[in-house]
Amino acid sequence: MPSKEEIEKARDILLRGNDIESAAIILEAVIMDNIIITGNRVNILRIATRQILNFLNEYKDKDYLEVVREKVKANEKNRQLEAERKEVVAYIQRMIVMIEEAIKQLSNTTYYYERQEMKAKLEVYKDILDLMKGE
Repeated sequence: MPSKEEIEKARDILLRGNDIESAAIILEAVIMDNIIITGNRVNILRIATRQILNFLNEYKDKDYLEVVREKVKANEKNRQLEAERKEVVAYIQRMIVMIEEAIKQLSNTTYYYERQEMKAKLEVYKDILDLMKGE
């Protein structure tokens, strides 16, 4: 039996778009656990039922092997993108080290403007690195 918080979260997600898991939680709560969801202008049970029926209609013509192949392709693409992201992160980290070394070398000289330009580049690379890492 889903908790009240789970049902509310599922309802919010369901109203934002298609989500088969949220639809299943709503349908289970209303049909199997006799929970009544009231206070809305939209009939959340109708939306949940429609999304589940649409999901079933979409996949009834596909055989299981085709669905598995689609999932494998999606997982392979995900792994490829993750590997590329890691390569970019490593490249950016190398660039940061190179720029920091260049700044140290310029610190020993009187190239003030060049140092400032390198520091600005360093900040940009650090910001990009944070974005790539998801921080």
